[in-house]
Amino acid sequence: MKKISIGFIILLVIYIANVCIANDKIYPIDKIELDCIAKTTGNTNAMNKCSMDAQTAWENEIKKSLYELKGILDSEDYKILLESQKTWENYKQKNFEFTDLTPKYKEGTMFLNAKQGFRTGLIKQRALNLKEYINTLNF
Repeated sequence: MKKISIGFIILLVIYIANVCIANDKIYPIDKIELDCIAKTTGNTNAMNKCSMDAQTAWENEIKKSLYELKGILDSEDYKILLESQKTWENYKQKNFEFTDLTPKYKEGTMFLNAKQGFRTGLIKQRALNLKEYINTLNF
């Protein structure tokens, strides 16, 4: 079992690193998550905590971007953005419900890590999309 956990850690770190490389950038939050996972020595609960901390950090980036966009957009356009954010929050919640089904189909704590990885990726994607809006509007 320990060999499986260590193997999974290696695969998870490689996956996260590849996603970062594919984006041509390793974001500070990703680096913190990778470093945290590398220190877990196969403890899947600790790995989950690393990913949950990354999710919180990406959520904070979303909040910062929404605040920054409030200063860029007029009030009507900002209302549209907030509606978009509510829609995304509903989408996120449904995705989380779906990823919660993972243990129904696959046993093992490593699949709980995969679930957290999917969640982190979803939140990160929204955070980066909002940052791109800001970059475009400030160009």
